[in-house]
Amino acid sequence: MKEFPEYLVALLEYIDYDLTRIMENRYQRGYDSPFQNSGNVEGYKNDTFEAHAYDWGWELEDDKFRKEPVNFKYKDIEIYWYKYLGRGMYINKDITPAEAVEMFNDCMASLRKEEQKDDKWA
Repeated sequence: MKEFPEYLVALLEYIDYDLTRIMENRYQRGYDSPFQNSGNVEGYKNDTFEAHAYDWGWELEDDKFRKEPVNFKYKDIEIYWYKYLGRGMYINKDITPAEAVEMFNDCMASLRKEEQKDDKWA
């Protein structure tokens, strides 16, 4: 795994912020963000990206270790963290800042589409 560029944490935090805002507005209650240490919650997935909370059960399965599940996936980019976004992070490949911005913009555009599903005035 590759060293994790720190600026990516800020981009992912904003995606988390917007996803949480949209889901709290949709359901009118708190939202267990998959970017936080929220346990084995359902996670979030759309046509652009997916996010999953740290899986507390990944380490042992039938007394054997199994592959750690990905926490964030966009195209062929996989990002992992320990317990919550920003802690013990690593990424499966080197990406340029331009690729990171493209990922961010694509994810934010997908969240805008998600939000429009709820907007009765759209």
